[in-house]
Amino acid sequence: LRRPAGDAMAYPASPLRTPMSQSTNEFPLINEWRTAKKTRKAERGPTEKKTDTNKRKRQKPLPPDAIAVRPAEGETTGEILKAIKHDVEIDKIGALVSTITESRSGEIVIRLNAKDTKRTVLEDELRNKLGSRAGVRGLTKLEDIEIQDLYSVTTATEVETCIRHALGAHADDQTIQVKSLRQSYMGTQRATVRMKSTDAHKLEKAGRVKIGWVYARARIKIRAIKCYRCLGYGHRKQHCTGVDRTETCCLCTSKGHMASTCKSPPKCAACEDINEKTDHYPGSGKCIAYQRAMVPNKTNPRANKRRGPNTDCVAQTHTSNG
Repeated sequence: LRRPAGDAMAYPASPLRTPMSQSTNEFPLINEWRTAKKTRKAERGPTEKKTDTNKRKRQKPLPPDAIAVRPAEGETTGEILKAIKHDVEIDKIGALVSTITESRSGEIVIRLNAKDTKRTVLEDELRNKLGSRAGVRGLTKLEDIEIQDLYSVTTATEVETCIRHALGAHADDQTIQVKSLRQSYMGTQRATVRMKSTDAHKLEKAGRVKIGWVYARARIKIRAIKCYRCLGYGHRKQHCTGVDRTETCCLCTSKGHMASTCKSPPKCAACEDINEKTDHYPGSGKCIAYQRAMVPNKTNPRANKRRGPNTDCVAQTHTSNG
């Protein structure tokens, strides 16, 4: 309210309108609260911004399939490309080609779109049209998936048949193969099955697959990165600074034969480099080098999924050299 001009009447000052700085005696509780708040803030220090550590990163899409064409001796890349363009009717086949590039080894790499379903048709057409002028092979990224909780009488053929049925694949699909079937706990078995990356991720997303009577658990097998130059773990051959063992057997480190025909006692080259016992197969349960390389994957089991599929496994279908 405004005081009328010339009014000599004195209005008492309201304590609620008195500034806090001038009310030390009238409002002691408020001053104590302000002092305590400043003290707690000073003890706590500057506040940190909250970060959502559980927020998942967007995974990169899986690499699509591809077809590699290697010109025969006496043929050039340009001549083969002209023959493909002139003889192969891509619109009639319906294949979705993304890019056509040339590799360092001189092969023509035809990469297909991720949604393409005509790779095998295009591969057969290229093989028929080119004949002996070039070798054609299909490239498919593979993954190893682990099937658990199988009962003791389950066979490898039964596992392959049930997985093909679950994925809707053809009965003669050879890209699904059981690599190992071994005993597990409480009378059960555990199978390692190699298949295309797209199929492996479908099974892992489903979580379980019916094998006989059992809905068995399915998960992609986490692998340690392996170098095929020094036969060690934790790096690839592009960054290898170790001993060159490209001409030795990866099971016994001897020269003169390959792992497929090896009959010598096992010797682990990776454990030899770190001065550990070597009387075991590389990557087995006794391999200390493999266990050390797997430590980052055990602490962060999703690391391999973000990195993408296992690029060390590549399926080559129906190679034709003419």
